[in-house]
Amino acid sequence: MVSFNCKKLRTLTKYPCQWDDLLDENDHTYLTVYTLKDAQKDDPNAKIGITKAQDGIYDIVIDAPELTKDLVRQSLEDLTKITGIKYNF
Repeated sequence: MVSFNCKKLRTLTKYPCQWDDLLDENDHTYLTVYTLKDAQKDDPNAKIGITKAQDGIYDIVIDAPELTKDLVRQSLEDLTKITGIKYNF
C-alpha cells in the first residue's frame, strides 16, 4: 500500500471561475489553476499541464471554458502523481 503525505488547500474564490489560487495551511499560495484561455492572456505560450515556477508555486493549466470544483479536484489528483502528496480541497 502506498502512503501519502497530506496537504490541506483552500480557495478564496467561488466557482465557476477563470483562475484560482489555492492556499496552504499557512495561507501561502501553493498553486494557481488557470483555464488555458486565461493563462494565455499573461503568457501566449502557455500550455496545458502542470509546471512548478521558480517561486515554488505550481501552475496548473486546464483546457476548459471555466474552472469548477470537480476540475480542480481532478487537477489535484494529477498533481499527487507528480509530488506524492495527497491534497485535501
